Amino acid sequence: MADISKVILPDNSEYDIKDATARSGLSDKQDTLVSGTNIKTINNTTILGSGNIDTTELPSQTSNSGKFLTTNGSAVSWASVPQTYTDTITTTTTWSGSDPYTQTVTLANYTATSNTKVDIQPTAAQIAQLITDEVTSLLISNTSGTLTMYATGAAPTTAMTLQVTCTEVTSA
Repeated sequence: MADISKVILPDNSEYDIKDATARSGLSDKQDTLVSGTNIKTINNTTILGSGNIDTTELPSQTSNSGKFLTTNGSAVSWASVPQTYTDTITTTTTWSGSDPYTQTVTLANYTATSNTKVDIQPTAAQIAQLITDEVTSLLISNTSGTLTMYATGAAPTTAMTLQVTCTEVTSA
């Protein structure tokens, strides 16, 4: 550190420090703290000054067991963990249209809502049958709670009971 020989007083006048011990002691002191220079900021906001940093902007955890915090970019809120369950659907050999072939299907144990996302998990034997039938893809879409299965390439020739995973998708 540099040897300090004078200091600037609050009225901007200078004061010469003649005592070597005092000058040496002052040169070992901490530099003036400057936000963003030698003090970190939080999200570009200074933490210098008096007062309290308010952390109460987070919503209360009371009555929010099983939920998670989400944000829309400016506010945080609690959201429910999406419900996921397994079920089955049974297809028939009757398909409408031509590539893509369609068929309305229903869940065996639950009622689909407009927020239900349905993913198919065919067995190895079912996949082999779909390949034999020259089906290139099979998927389910949901339009306001009505589930429609789509087959491309060809229509399956056998009825199948397929396992599905359903997730209730909600927006924050």
